[in-house]
Amino acid sequence: GESLGRLIKAGITLPSGIAVGIIARLARQPRVHGDLRSASVLLDYKRGKVRVTEWGVVPLLESHGGGECLSARLYRAPERTRGLVTSRSEVYTLGLLLYELVAGRPALLALRESTNREPVALEDGERGSRMLHRIIRRAVSLDHKARHERPQDLAKALEGYLASRGPYGDLDGALARFIAQDLQARVVSRRRLDARLLTRVLSVPRPKSN
Repeated sequence: GESLGRLIKAGITLPSGIAVGIIARLARQPRVHGDLRSASVLLDYKRGKVRVTEWGVVPLLESHGGGECLSARLYRAPERTRGLVTSRSEVYTLGLLLYELVAGRPALLALRESTNREPVALEDGERGSRMLHRIIRRAVSLDHKARHERPQDLAKALEGYLASRGPYGDLDGALARFIAQDLQARVVSRRRLDARLLTRVLSVPRPKSN
């Protein structure tokens, strides 16, 4: 399968309904992960499932001074630096993941361009509707009390957004079909394009040095 992180870095966009469905399913997880990041969310081709990895791995790495944890820190809610961890902290992380899928770029870039830890606002011309943009803005609010109280509340809001677009039927079935069929074809197509571009770059004659 592929991680969300690899898809985002490769510039592979997902249909907005699929992106929302993925985050809605993550928000319905029975357990709070605590250190979700794009690299820990896998789309399993064979099973057509959204899988979450790295349960408890990041704290273990941090306790041993591991450098792999930088990306996990970028997805953490700002109040965690003050030792405050609530279910709303997970909502912030899920909001950042959704932002990445809708905006089509890593949250790190958005946070760098921002004057605070809230991503640059999505423009009306970007994918999704104003309703979806409002949901994202609420989820990544710097004021943790302004966010959805629980991940399940975020999931409910996202499912409401999907319903507003018309009957979406079996969400799990739609995700499974997309991951098992369409996604793999998109990844293969993108890799072939990248390979052709690389071949062209390497075939350009280098100017002779005097």
